[in-house]
Amino acid sequence: MTLTVRLSRLVVLSLSLLAFFCGPAAAQSAAGTGFSARPYLFKAVETRLRASISANDAVAVGPINNSIGVPLGFLNLARAAAGNRAAFPDIPTFQIAFAGWLRGDETMLRVAHAEAMKIVTDAPKGDAGNGDVYQHVEYRLLNVAATADLAFTLFSASELAQVAAWTNGTLSNWNTQNIKFWPNDDARNNYWQNGFLAHVIGGIATEGFNPQAASWRNVSVAMANKYRTVTNPPHWNGPLQSEGHYYAGYVKNALWAMELHDAVMGTNLLAASNFNFAQSLNLLMFQTRPHLLHFFAVGSEANQSSAPFTQLSFEHWHHLIHSGQATVEARQAKAILDTALAGSLWSRASKGFASFYWNLKPVSALPLSAKPERMFTTPTPGAGLIALRSASGFQTSATAAIMFANKQNSSPSYSHGNPDAPGFQWASGSDWLVTDPEFFSKSGILAESGSNVGSDVSNIVTLAGHKAAEYGEFPVIKFSEYNMNAPVPHAYVQIDAQPYWTAAKAYRRDYVWLDDLQVVVVFDRVLGGPRKTWRLHVSGAPTVDGKNVSYSVNGKAVTVRDLFSSAGSSWAVNNLNGSLAQWDVWRISQLDDSDDYRSLKVLDVGGRVTSAAGTAGAGYVEAFLTVAGSTRVLRFFDDGRHASIR
Repeated sequence: MTLTVRLSRLVVLSLSLLAFFCGPAAAQSAAGTGFSARPYLFKAVETRLRASISANDAVAVGPINNSIGVPLGFLNLARAAAGNRAAFPDIPTFQIAFAGWLRGDETMLRVAHAEAMKIVTDAPKGDAGNGDVYQHVEYRLLNVAATADLAFTLFSASELAQVAAWTNGTLSNWNTQNIKFWPNDDARNNYWQNGFLAHVIGGIATEGFNPQAASWRNVSVAMANKYRTVTNPPHWNGPLQSEGHYYAGYVKNALWAMELHDAVMGTNLLAASNFNFAQSLNLLMFQTRPHLLHFFAVGSEANQSSAPFTQLSFEHWHHLIHSGQATVEARQAKAILDTALAGSLWSRASKGFASFYWNLKPVSALPLSAKPERMFTTPTPGAGLIALRSASGFQTSATAAIMFANKQNSSPSYSHGNPDAPGFQWASGSDWLVTDPEFFSKSGILAESGSNVGSDVSNIVTLAGHKAAEYGEFPVIKFSEYNMNAPVPHAYVQIDAQPYWTAAKAYRRDYVWLDDLQVVVVFDRVLGGPRKTWRLHVSGAPTVDGKNVSYSVNGKAVTVRDLFSSAGSSWAVNNLNGSLAQWDVWRISQLDDSDDYRSLKVLDVGGRVTSAAGTAGAGYVEAFLTVAGSTRVLRFFDDGRHASIR
């Protein structure tokens, strides 16, 4: 059965046209808290947070020992930071102000006041340039404008005027750099999303003492409209995933910006954005590797090479689960997060605030064994990912794979994207069966835009001289099917990547997953273009035996068989350690100069394929396999028709 790959979207039942076309001042008559009592920015969450404190919730008033799997008491952490800044330099100013407000602790508020004014007096006209303070302008606005809102009574009239001047200069600089430096006003970029949150903070927190506050709120609404435009069809379709797990996590700042603005101004910016919490949580869950501690490598995996849950993903997952807590997906995502929390140490500056502000205590985790889905497809334009899970599902014993239909080009939103479509990764438990060395460098960013590596680290057919196609379009997911009730149980994916790899007249890849993801058959057809190289990257040392290549990963034996290739070239194997990788990762490759290139490979783990042969006919290539004692015949067509599987 052919599945048309379109994900359902939320139906927005109410849309505040007043908010979108008349600006925030007109929209304030809705249910927002408005400017009745400070702190304006956080007044709407006060009742919820004070209830957490009154209930003696550990994430509010627990100890400050930051241990794996143990709650961290935010209020006590902030108080300790206020008392000893030398020992707690990582705790930001606004967190001390936030805790001081909730505690009514003037000592904490005075510490925050002094630190905010130090930032202001060091740069009276606001932050300038395009360095870290521009890139993370949201933290600067939290540490100054939000702190002034939280500790308002401690700021003199002249100091408030200074805060206003600093805020206006900083946001003006951001608007200049957004066009002049980066990211060309692209709402899908993390710098832009940081700036969006900064405008909301500046426009709301400085109300009453900043003559430009209302104008920054108007800019916030305009940015919300732009975000809505670029993250909905035809420009985008599905959960947002433009820059890998790490940088794409900054979408949390766009969400928080809209949530804060809606809560104060009574707008419906978040609802109008069509942001779908359930889809986004599913995207993150399906990108989590079977051992539930790290991700599949998608785009840049900054900071560490194992694609872990970072402090940014800690905040992002908490935010998504908290804001989407009524959904089944939120409860399932909490179960994955609980596993990650039990096995990872998190930055206390991130952990303390996020686990308190986005408290997940009201969300009851659902056992992941109860999650029935085994396949998740996010369309293009969008994430462009197809993920599969074996029958064991979201368990540490599962086998899982992820396939790519994304792209890299010169647009800022893909600055850390990897040109690996239509490649794939494959994992069994904690082990990589097929890996991706794009993230094996010390920095964690190897295949980003501007790198000379490009598609060379991808598990695809590369085209000589074309490591990326900067102005190509998105690959197209032609088929994405989970057919486990068919006479031959299988999953089938076909990706047409020619819209991206424009150097070829045709570029398609078919995947057929058999035997509960223990076997995959891969058919490639590339027509025209320069020399082709079939590439696969693995974490075990391979042995070549004629047309077969075998390797082992922690006792799991994997075999790669070349059933058919146009030129019949031999296998080449090389270790990338010391060149593209920082430890052992092997590339298995096969060169082919054919103008009409066709390739048929079968990979299996655990010796599930006992015999395999391939043949080519007029317009097709066929595989004959014995899988776990059963005969399977698969026919793939040159013209891209649906494969025949029997």
